[in-house]
Formats: sequence, C-alpha cells, structure tokens
Amino acid sequence: MEHESPPLYSRGPYRVVQCRAGDGDRPGALPRFAIVTASGERLHETVSFDAARIWLDLRIEQEQTPPTRRARERPLRR
Repeated sequence: MEHESPPLYSRGPYRVVQCRAGDGDRPGALPRFAIVTASGERLHETVSFDAARIWLDLRIEQEQTPPTRRARERPLRR
C-alpha cells in the first residue's frame, strides 16, 4: 500500500509527489517520486526528485510547443 505526500513541485495540471511506503513494504527501500495529474493518474515514477522534476518540465515544454509543419513538397520548376 502506498500513500502520496503533498506536492513537492507543481506545473500546470501536474505535480511531483513522493510515494510513501505502506506498512507492508520492505525497510530500507529507496523513496520514489511520481508525476500525477490533477485527477490522480500516475504518468511516471522514478527514484530521483530531480529526474521527476526534469521529466515534468519536458512534458510541459512538449505540450506548449506547437507541432512543426512540414513544407509541402512541390515539383521543381524548369
């Protein structure tokens, strides 16, 4: 069983939380960090807060960057 801590880092609808081990987990386990949506859906999990923060920042960047438009290929004029 896991419990989530309050948000450690937030951007847009996403937040980084530390997953706290429940009573049944083994002692000495590394802490884990998850990126969750406002609705609670887990998108990514890692053992490093910095890695979680970077993943979240990249996700936000990708969402804000408009897709590049490929130029339409035209036949060469002679």
